[in-house]
Amino acid sequence: MRAGALADHFDLTKPTLSVHFARLKEAELITVERKGTSLVYHLNASLLEQSVAALLGLKDRHDEEE
Repeated sequence: MRAGALADHFDLTKPTLSVHFARLKEAELITVERKGTSLVYHLNASLLEQSVAALLGLKDRHDEEE
């Protein structure tokens, strides 16, 4: 999705979103492709799935300990 289209879905300024996108990129949760003057963001779904599975595993271990 293009950055402008993503920004339309959030009640945040574009500079604020840019900071969030930079952090997601650092975490390798998204990749960025430049198309002309636009930036297109792609979700790294496999890494997101791995992260969610790890969090659920931590929750399961915590629940077992109680």
